[in-house]
Amino acid sequence: MRYFGLLFLILLTFTAVFAQDESSGETNEEKTPVVEQPSDKDVYEAAIAIENPGERASALKKFLADYPESELRNRAFESLSSVRAIIADAKVRNNEIDEGIRLFKLAVSEAPDPISDRLFSKVLVSIPTNLFLLNQRNAAFDIAEMLEVRSAGNYKHLLGVATFYVGIKYATGARKIAEKAIEMKPDGSLGYQTLGLASRLGFDMQGAESAYEKALEFSPESLGIRQSLGELKRALGKPAEAEALFEFIIEKEPGDIQARTGLILSLFDQGRRKEAEAKLVEELNENPTNADVMIGAANWYAANGEAQLAVDHGTQAVSVMETNVWGYIILARGFMALGRPADAERILVAASRLGAGASHSYELALAQIEQGFYSDASEVISKHFRLEGGKVVTDLDGRIGAEADTFFDLVALERKSAIFSPHSSYDTKADKELRALFEFKQLTENEDPGEEVVGAATDAFVNGTDETTAFRQLYAAEVLLEKNLLPAKAASLAGGAVESVDTALESEGSASAVLADQLYAGRRDAASVGRVVVVPPVESSVLSQIMRGRIEDITARAFIAQEDLSGAEIRLKRAISILPKDSAWWRKSMWRLGMVYEKQGKEKEALNSYASSYVAGEPTDLKRGEIEKLYSKLNGSTEGLDVLLDSAKTSKTDTKSVFVKTNAPNEGTKPESDEKSVDGAVVPDLGNEKPKEGVIPDENPMELELKPVDAKPTQKKVLAEDLDLNLVTVPATKADSKTVPETTSKNGNKKSGDVENSEKPVDKASTADSTIKDSTADVPVEKVAEGAEKPKETGDTTDVKKSEAESMTGAVNPKDVRKVDEKPVEKVSKPLIDLPPETAEPVTTQDREVADLNSPKKEESTPEKPGDQPGTDSDDLTTKTVSDGQSNDKRQTGNSETNLSDRSNSSEKPGNKVGAEGNRREAELIDLGARRPRIVPAEKIREVVDPNACRIVVSQDTVSMIANGGSFGIVVGLDNYEKAYVLRAESLAPEDISIVYEPEIGSVDGRAFFVIRSISEKTGEFEVKFETPCGIKKVGVKVH
Repeated sequence: MRYFGLLFLILLTFTAVFAQDESSGETNEEKTPVVEQPSDKDVYEAAIAIENPGERASALKKFLADYPESELRNRAFESLSSVRAIIADAKVRNNEIDEGIRLFKLAVSEAPDPISDRLFSKVLVSIPTNLFLLNQRNAAFDIAEMLEVRSAGNYKHLLGVATFYVGIKYATGARKIAEKAIEMKPDGSLGYQTLGLASRLGFDMQGAESAYEKALEFSPESLGIRQSLGELKRALGKPAEAEALFEFIIEKEPGDIQARTGLILSLFDQGRRKEAEAKLVEELNENPTNADVMIGAANWYAANGEAQLAVDHGTQAVSVMETNVWGYIILARGFMALGRPADAERILVAASRLGAGASHSYELALAQIEQGFYSDASEVISKHFRLEGGKVVTDLDGRIGAEADTFFDLVALERKSAIFSPHSSYDTKADKELRALFEFKQLTENEDPGEEVVGAATDAFVNGTDETTAFRQLYAAEVLLEKNLLPAKAASLAGGAVESVDTALESEGSASAVLADQLYAGRRDAASVGRVVVVPPVESSVLSQIMRGRIEDITARAFIAQEDLSGAEIRLKRAISILPKDSAWWRKSMWRLGMVYEKQGKEKEALNSYASSYVAGEPTDLKRGEIEKLYSKLNGSTEGLDVLLDSAKTSKTDTKSVFVKTNAPNEGTKPESDEKSVDGAVVPDLGNEKPKEGVIPDENPMELELKPVDAKPTQKKVLAEDLDLNLVTVPATKADSKTVPETTSKNGNKKSGDVENSEKPVDKASTADSTIKDSTADVPVEKVAEGAEKPKETGDTTDVKKSEAESMTGAVNPKDVRKVDEKPVEKVSKPLIDLPPETAEPVTTQDREVADLNSPKKEESTPEKPGDQPGTDSDDLTTKTVSDGQSNDKRQTGNSETNLSDRSNSSEKPGNKVGAEGNRREAELIDLGARRPRIVPAEKIREVVDPNACRIVVSQDTVSMIANGGSFGIVVGLDNYEKAYVLRAESLAPEDISIVYEPEIGSVDGRAFFVIRSISEKTGEFEVKFETPCGIKKVGVKVH
């Protein structure tokens, strides 16, 4: 080329000279200089040295155009493919999706043929993965297919494409590539390894075993192949063969943790427990963070009736590896085996943040159905399972469609693939009950299910004579009525539950089943933020009232559906007479009675019923609207309605004839002697009411008497009207595997644990109604009645009773499974998990203590018992004892800012066992809120208390919540007080934070329950203040 250019210049010069000679006869002595081009090597090296990717790509394209015969063209094409991939990645990330994908495809299609190992491994094979992670899945698969075509004939490159499919768990794609590679090289070990991995991803454990055995034939010394094959042997119930494989690895590599783990678990699988446990201890001494061996051992213990050992090892596994969902699942199985489904649920809710799959949902639903939470269980199981053609269908690991006769047959495949365990604990009865519940709920959700089919499904669900039959009958009856299906069937179910009420109430955890309908909304909201609602202990007599009242209410609803209003009226009156007054159930029945009255034309009676229901609970706009409508119809306007409703709410008296205007006096009608007229409406005369003895009279309707702390816990009931209001959640964190050791206080009483913080979920719909407009709130506190035993001054400040509000916180045949479908799953980033630090000691829950106080409605006092506080009346509420294993040494007398979470219970009821023999409950504190800060009404303190005699205690020094709707419950009170006092609560940022006193929880042993809410969009740090004569306590509020 260079010589051709030179010859061309010579010819031009010759022609010019000839022309000059011919025209002028003069000779030109000057010559044109020769310019040489740079070499192709220099141009190429200069191009690849350019830093800017776009300029580098332009230079490389120019080089390819200028030097078509250069020996460096292949290298230039490789460099161009590489820089195009860089530019494409940037464009996709900058949302120039189409141009980025075009450049990616160009990088693959214009790569030189054959593609070098360097370009393929360093650049091209990573393109599909990057696109997939950038949520460009279709483009990722398109380019993977292009690479598969370009890799034809290249064994290594073909298997490289398979790594993309393996990485996204697309078993079908990986298997297809592996089979092509094996055809290309039948004696290649790598192809069989890839096939084995793809088969395992597709839950074909037998196929994976065969592939790895073939791979081992061609690479007999490969330790990796032996490890994979050994794990598959374990999963398929061949522990002896697995043991030999693991021993071979350990002989070559004594420190191989995976092989040692496999060997230990193989010994367990063979029933050689002593050998296995000896090696287990040795392994954990050398490798205390080996979570795999802990999980495997815990699963074996759970499957073999060693529930406590399962819990111990499961807890240990979760503490060292918080991101392994199987640690939580196995731990939950241990709790289920211990008969502690609430703890199992708590653990599984915590694991939800790690990504819930079929196995997780199955275990969670089992824990919920065991507690009687049927609605919760049906919702959870429906997220990952469905019924088709009489089979249970799911997507294993969210990817592989499969079906079987039972839930357990399906989740067994996930277990074998994940932890290689051939066995697991299995409750046949629970699995069948869950299947029947699922089918029943699924049918009732259909638009036209057919009465016969629904009836059969209902019978299948309620069938049986076990102790929980009555719970299933009432639940099924309510579902049928809600869906307007089979009212006669619903009435029959309710009637059938009458005889088995007592049996049901004797079952373990009956409270949760009885209260399930009222707990549902709070539990759902709590679960959405990784929390659980602790079910309070309730006296069996109260539970009996609720169940029997519900039976009457359900029957009445069935009569209403059949237009039998007279029968419905009778049943509703029965329900109202049975149900605990003012409870949520009572209010619903009272409102429903009003509806019946209105349909019967008894409008005055209807208004009275509506009003009685309305004033007994938290007001709602919907109910208010109905009352106003009927009141206006009877009286011509709504004038006087507010006064009447307020009077009725304050008086707590019979609302009969109160809410209807009387005839004017000139028409001959006068108010009765015990009533007075306000704006023409009859109002009960409350002027003669006197405050209870020992209570400071106060005009503030928000004030509530708080009683001093008794040194000895007493038995106390929980009224149902409190239960629907006082839902408190606790974090769904790691469970307790061991009981916190008991210590002895100076007075010889046992003590254990700290008070658990409480939180009350707030109904968003009623937030506006419940916010108090005033700036502060005063809560008067009752002094100790004369003759009551005071807490002993022993120097140990833990001899106190827990806060009332806190107790509210607190082997499968592969033929049985048919693969249906498969889809790749997207990788997710490491999830966050709200768990205690790994170094935290396991905590244990203790027996709940339920105090028994006199009902405030009783006029006659009952004989006093030793240790009881005489002369006091109170609403029936709940207490509990919990522990987090902390001692109480840090508390100092007189410290007004002592955190309530530092308080310990040093006094136990005689005969009450605490520790390993007691029922354990969660004791970790809440650290998450959900609303904003304001205030609650206040007046000056009326009686001075010696500041040295008491100190303010709060359940949380700092709370956090989301802006504009977040809330957090907090318990406040005094220790070591004797006189009456007023507790003042105030928000220091009333435009952003409200603090609302909850009277339903407050009147308990000198403690008051407040809900702090965020009421604006403003974020940052705020404060609320609590003030008594003995000091001031501020609580920080973090809003995010």
